[in-house]
Amino acid sequence: MKRFIFLLSVLWLAVQGSAHAQIYLKGFTGYSWAAGIAKLTSTQSLAYLIKDYQEIIIMSSHKMKYGQGLLLGISAGYSLTKNIAFELTGNTQLFSSFSYYSPSMLKIPPDAINYSYSGYGTFGHVEYSSHIFQFSPQVVFSSNPCGRFTFYLKSGPNFLMAKVRQTTQTERYSSVFFYEPSRLTAIEGTGKINIGLHTAFGTAYMLSKRISIFAEITWVNIYYTVKEKKYLRCEEDGIDAMHTLEGYNIYIDEKINFSHVGLNIGLKYVFQE
Repeated sequence: MKRFIFLLSVLWLAVQGSAHAQIYLKGFTGYSWAAGIAKLTSTQSLAYLIKDYQEIIIMSSHKMKYGQGLLLGISAGYSLTKNIAFELTGNTQLFSSFSYYSPSMLKIPPDAINYSYSGYGTFGHVEYSSHIFQFSPQVVFSSNPCGRFTFYLKSGPNFLMAKVRQTTQTERYSSVFFYEPSRLTAIEGTGKINIGLHTAFGTAYMLSKRISIFAEITWVNIYYTVKEKKYLRCEEDGIDAMHTLEGYNIYIDEKINFSHVGLNIGLKYVFQE
Protein backbone atom coordinates (compact mmCIF):
# COMPACT_ATOMS: atom_id res chain seq x y z
CA MET A 1 0.00 0.00 0.00
CA LYS A 2 2.91 2.42 0.72
CA ARG A 3 4.24 1.81 -2.80
CA PHE A 4 0.78 2.52 -4.22
CA ILE A 5 0.53 5.86 -2.37
CA PHE A 6 4.04 6.78 -3.56
CA LEU A 7 3.19 6.07 -7.22
CA LEU A 8 0.02 8.15 -7.04
CA SER A 9 1.95 11.01 -5.43
CA VAL A 10 4.49 10.98 -8.26
CA LEU A 11 1.72 11.05 -10.88
CA TRP A 12 -0.08 13.85 -9.04
CA LEU A 13 3.03 16.04 -8.97
CA ALA A 14 3.63 15.38 -12.67
CA VAL A 15 0.15 16.32 -13.85
CA GLN A 16 -0.03 19.35 -11.56
CA GLY A 17 2.67 20.91 -13.71
CA SER A 18 0.31 21.32 -16.66
CA ALA A 19 -2.35 23.99 -16.31
CA HIS A 20 -4.16 23.09 -19.51
CA ALA A 21 -4.94 19.43 -18.79
CA GLN A 22 -8.01 17.95 -17.18
CA ILE A 23 -6.91 16.16 -14.04
CA TYR A 24 -9.16 13.63 -12.32
CA LEU A 25 -9.21 11.09 -9.54
CA LYS A 26 -11.27 7.89 -9.39
CA GLY A 27 -12.03 5.58 -6.50
CA PHE A 28 -13.69 2.21 -6.98
CA THR A 29 -14.59 -1.15 -5.53
CA GLY A 30 -15.69 -4.36 -7.17
CA TYR A 31 -15.17 -8.08 -7.37
CA SER A 32 -13.00 -10.23 -9.61
CA TRP A 33 -13.36 -13.88 -10.54
CA ALA A 34 -10.46 -16.19 -11.32
CA ALA A 35 -10.13 -16.82 -15.06
CA GLY A 36 -7.24 -19.27 -14.99
CA ILE A 37 -7.57 -22.98 -15.68
CA ALA A 38 -5.01 -24.21 -13.14
CA LYS A 39 -6.18 -26.98 -10.82
CA LEU A 40 -5.07 -28.46 -7.53
CA THR A 41 -4.89 -32.20 -8.25
CA SER A 42 -4.07 -35.27 -6.20
CA THR A 43 -3.92 -39.02 -6.69
CA GLN A 44 -4.53 -41.44 -3.83
CA SER A 45 -3.60 -45.11 -3.92
CA LEU A 46 -4.48 -47.86 -1.44
CA ALA A 47 -3.23 -51.45 -1.74
CA TYR A 48 -4.58 -54.28 0.38
CA LEU A 49 -4.96 -58.04 0.51
CA ILE A 50 -8.23 -59.94 0.67
CA LYS A 51 -7.83 -63.07 -1.43
CA ASP A 52 -5.28 -61.49 -3.68
CA TYR A 53 -3.58 -58.15 -4.22
CA GLN A 54 -5.99 -55.30 -4.99
CA GLU A 55 -5.52 -51.56 -5.42
CA ILE A 56 -7.89 -48.60 -5.23
CA ILE A 57 -7.00 -45.30 -6.87
CA ILE A 58 -8.94 -42.06 -6.26
CA MET A 59 -8.24 -38.75 -7.99
CA SER A 60 -9.38 -35.32 -6.87
CA SER A 61 -9.13 -31.84 -8.40
CA HIS A 62 -10.07 -28.29 -7.45
CA LYS A 63 -9.95 -25.18 -9.66
CA MET A 64 -7.58 -22.63 -8.18
CA LYS A 65 -9.02 -19.19 -7.42
CA TYR A 66 -5.90 -17.04 -7.47
CA GLY A 67 -6.85 -13.54 -8.63
CA GLN A 68 -10.34 -13.77 -7.15
CA GLY A 69 -11.54 -11.43 -4.42
CA LEU A 70 -12.97 -8.05 -3.46
CA LEU A 71 -11.19 -5.18 -5.21
CA LEU A 72 -10.35 -1.79 -3.74
CA GLY A 73 -8.61 0.68 -6.01
CA ILE A 74 -7.87 4.23 -7.03
CA SER A 75 -6.90 5.88 -10.33
CA ALA A 76 -5.33 9.20 -11.21
CA GLY A 77 -5.88 10.52 -14.72
CA TYR A 78 -4.61 13.15 -17.14
CA SER A 79 -6.79 14.04 -20.15
CA LEU A 80 -4.69 14.88 -23.19
CA THR A 81 -7.73 15.66 -25.35
CA LYS A 82 -11.49 15.27 -25.07
CA ASN A 83 -11.24 11.64 -26.19
CA ILE A 84 -7.79 10.50 -25.06
CA ALA A 85 -6.38 10.30 -21.54
CA PHE A 86 -3.57 8.70 -19.62
CA GLU A 87 -4.49 6.90 -16.40
CA LEU A 88 -2.59 5.13 -13.63
CA THR A 89 -4.67 2.57 -11.75
CA GLY A 90 -3.72 0.62 -8.66
CA ASN A 91 -5.68 -1.87 -6.60
CA THR A 92 -5.43 -4.55 -3.99
CA GLN A 93 -7.68 -7.47 -3.05
CA LEU A 94 -9.53 -8.49 0.10
CA PHE A 95 -11.25 -11.78 0.97
CA SER A 96 -8.88 -13.72 -1.28
CA SER A 97 -8.58 -16.76 1.03
CA PHE A 98 -10.13 -20.07 0.01
CA SER A 99 -10.33 -23.56 1.46
CA TYR A 100 -10.85 -26.98 -0.01
CA TYR A 101 -11.32 -30.46 1.42
CA SER A 102 -10.20 -33.24 -0.88
CA PRO A 103 -11.99 -36.51 -0.06
CA SER A 104 -9.90 -39.34 1.28
CA MET A 105 -10.38 -43.05 1.88
CA LEU A 106 -13.35 -43.39 4.19
CA LYS A 107 -11.94 -46.54 5.78
CA ILE A 108 -8.63 -48.35 5.49
CA PRO A 109 -9.03 -52.12 5.99
CA PRO A 110 -6.78 -53.78 8.62
CA ASP A 111 -5.02 -55.82 5.92
CA ALA A 112 -4.03 -52.75 3.89
CA ILE A 113 -0.37 -53.07 2.98
CA ASN A 114 0.35 -49.69 1.50
CA TYR A 115 -1.09 -46.20 1.18
CA SER A 116 0.27 -43.26 -0.79
CA TYR A 117 -0.77 -39.92 -2.25
CA SER A 118 0.84 -37.65 -4.79
CA GLY A 119 0.19 -34.48 -6.77
CA TYR A 120 0.41 -30.74 -6.41
CA GLY A 121 -2.04 -30.87 -3.55
CA THR A 122 -2.77 -33.59 -1.05
CA PHE A 123 -5.73 -35.32 0.53
CA GLY A 124 -7.08 -33.47 3.53
CA HIS A 125 -7.83 -29.82 4.25
CA VAL A 126 -6.16 -27.21 2.04
CA GLU A 127 -6.32 -23.46 2.65
CA TYR A 128 -4.66 -20.98 0.31
CA SER A 129 -4.61 -17.22 0.04
CA SER A 130 -2.91 -14.42 -1.84
CA HIS A 131 -2.03 -10.85 -0.91
CA ILE A 132 -1.57 -8.85 -4.09
CA PHE A 133 -1.01 -5.31 -5.24
CA GLN A 134 -1.20 -4.42 -8.90
CA PHE A 135 -0.88 -1.17 -10.82
CA SER A 136 -1.38 -0.39 -14.48
CA PRO A 137 -0.56 2.67 -16.63
CA GLN A 138 -3.25 2.80 -19.31
CA VAL A 139 -4.29 4.78 -22.36
CA VAL A 140 -8.01 5.65 -22.28
CA PHE A 141 -10.14 6.18 -25.42
CA SER A 142 -13.59 7.65 -24.75
CA SER A 143 -16.65 9.07 -26.51
CA ASN A 144 -19.90 10.60 -25.30
CA PRO A 145 -22.60 10.12 -27.94
CA CYS A 146 -25.43 10.02 -25.39
CA GLY A 147 -25.45 13.32 -23.54
CA ARG A 148 -24.38 12.67 -19.95
CA PHE A 149 -23.13 9.15 -20.76
CA THR A 150 -19.51 8.49 -21.72
CA PHE A 151 -18.20 5.15 -22.96
CA TYR A 152 -14.54 4.28 -22.73
CA LEU A 153 -11.99 1.58 -23.44
CA LYS A 154 -8.63 1.50 -21.74
CA SER A 155 -5.66 -0.85 -21.88
CA GLY A 156 -2.05 -1.11 -20.76
CA PRO A 157 0.54 -3.28 -19.01
CA ASN A 158 -0.29 -4.67 -15.59
CA PHE A 159 2.38 -4.96 -12.88
CA LEU A 160 1.68 -7.48 -10.14
CA MET A 161 3.33 -8.11 -6.79
CA ALA A 162 2.07 -11.06 -4.76
CA LYS A 163 2.60 -13.18 -1.68
CA VAL A 164 0.88 -16.56 -1.58
CA ARG A 165 0.30 -18.95 1.30
CA GLN A 166 -0.90 -22.52 1.46
CA THR A 167 -1.70 -24.56 4.57
CA THR A 168 -2.31 -28.30 4.23
CA GLN A 169 -3.60 -30.67 6.90
CA THR A 170 -3.46 -34.33 5.92
CA GLU A 171 -5.23 -37.09 7.78
CA ARG A 172 -3.72 -39.95 9.75
CA TYR A 173 -3.88 -43.43 8.24
CA SER A 174 -2.98 -46.72 9.92
CA SER A 175 -3.37 -50.47 9.52
CA VAL A 176 -1.60 -53.57 10.74
CA PHE A 177 1.14 -53.08 8.17
CA PHE A 178 1.79 -49.32 8.06
CA TYR A 179 1.26 -46.02 9.79
CA GLU A 180 1.00 -42.60 8.15
CA PRO A 181 0.88 -39.65 10.65
CA SER A 182 -1.25 -36.59 10.12
CA ARG A 183 0.85 -33.75 8.77
CA LEU A 184 0.35 -29.99 8.79
CA THR A 185 2.46 -27.70 6.62
CA ALA A 186 2.21 -23.96 6.03
CA ILE A 187 4.23 -22.48 3.15
CA GLU A 188 4.63 -18.89 1.95
CA GLY A 189 5.73 -18.08 -1.59
CA THR A 190 7.15 -14.80 -2.91
CA GLY A 191 8.65 -13.45 -6.11
CA LYS A 192 9.46 -10.30 -8.04
CA ILE A 193 7.20 -7.93 -9.99
CA ASN A 194 5.57 -9.67 -12.96
CA ILE A 195 4.00 -8.03 -16.02
CA GLY A 196 0.75 -8.85 -17.80
CA LEU A 197 -2.06 -7.02 -19.63
CA HIS A 198 -4.98 -5.05 -18.15
CA THR A 199 -7.97 -4.06 -20.31
CA ALA A 200 -11.29 -2.50 -19.28
CA PHE A 201 -14.49 -1.34 -20.93
CA GLY A 202 -16.87 0.94 -19.07
CA THR A 203 -19.44 3.69 -19.03
CA ALA A 204 -19.70 6.82 -16.89
CA TYR A 205 -22.69 9.01 -16.10
CA MET A 206 -22.13 12.68 -15.27
CA LEU A 207 -23.90 13.75 -12.06
CA SER A 208 -22.48 17.27 -12.16
CA LYS A 209 -19.74 19.20 -13.94
CA ARG A 210 -17.05 17.54 -11.78
CA ILE A 211 -18.57 14.30 -10.45
CA SER A 212 -19.47 11.14 -12.36
CA ILE A 213 -20.33 7.58 -11.45
CA PHE A 214 -18.95 4.72 -13.52
CA ALA A 215 -19.09 0.97 -13.98
CA GLU A 216 -16.59 -1.12 -15.89
CA ILE A 217 -15.75 -4.67 -16.82
CA THR A 218 -12.07 -5.49 -16.46
CA TRP A 219 -9.87 -8.29 -17.71
CA VAL A 220 -6.35 -9.01 -16.48
CA ASN A 221 -4.17 -11.64 -18.11
CA ILE A 222 -1.10 -12.39 -16.00
CA TYR A 223 1.04 -15.18 -14.57
CA TYR A 224 3.03 -14.73 -11.39
CA THR A 225 6.32 -16.58 -10.89
CA VAL A 226 7.07 -17.66 -7.33
CA LYS A 227 10.83 -17.61 -6.85
CA GLU A 228 11.06 -18.71 -3.24
CA LYS A 229 8.93 -20.75 -0.86
CA LYS A 230 9.43 -20.67 2.89
CA TYR A 231 8.10 -23.13 5.45
CA LEU A 232 6.22 -21.37 8.23
CA ARG A 233 5.00 -24.50 10.05
CA CYS A 234 5.52 -28.23 9.89
CA GLU A 235 3.86 -30.61 12.35
CA GLU A 236 3.31 -34.36 12.54
CA ASP A 237 0.48 -35.57 14.77
CA GLY A 238 0.42 -32.09 16.32
CA ILE A 239 4.13 -32.12 17.22
CA ASP A 240 6.59 -29.64 15.71
CA ALA A 241 8.57 -31.30 12.93
CA MET A 242 10.48 -28.39 11.40
CA HIS A 243 13.73 -30.21 12.20
CA THR A 244 12.80 -32.96 9.70
CA LEU A 245 13.00 -30.53 6.76
CA GLU A 246 16.16 -30.32 4.69
CA GLY A 247 15.79 -26.55 4.62
CA TYR A 248 13.18 -23.93 5.42
CA ASN A 249 13.56 -22.16 2.07
CA ILE A 250 12.96 -23.66 -1.38
CA TYR A 251 14.14 -21.83 -4.50
CA ILE A 252 11.94 -22.54 -7.51
CA ASP A 253 10.30 -21.08 -10.62
CA GLU A 254 6.62 -21.90 -10.18
CA LYS A 255 4.13 -20.03 -12.35
CA ILE A 256 0.69 -19.25 -10.86
CA ASN A 257 -2.13 -18.03 -13.07
CA PHE A 258 -3.54 -14.83 -11.55
CA SER A 259 -5.71 -13.96 -14.58
CA HIS A 260 -9.14 -12.63 -13.63
CA VAL A 261 -12.23 -10.81 -14.86
CA GLY A 262 -14.03 -8.28 -12.71
CA LEU A 263 -16.78 -5.73 -12.34
CA ASN A 264 -15.99 -2.36 -10.75
CA ILE A 265 -18.15 0.59 -9.74
CA GLY A 266 -16.95 3.96 -8.46
CA LEU A 267 -16.83 7.73 -8.51
CA LYS A 268 -14.80 10.11 -10.66
CA TYR A 269 -13.91 13.65 -9.62
CA VAL A 270 -12.49 16.22 -12.07
CA PHE A 271 -10.16 18.84 -10.51
CA GLN A 272 -9.72 21.28 -13.36
CA GLU A 273 -10.60 21.88 -17.01
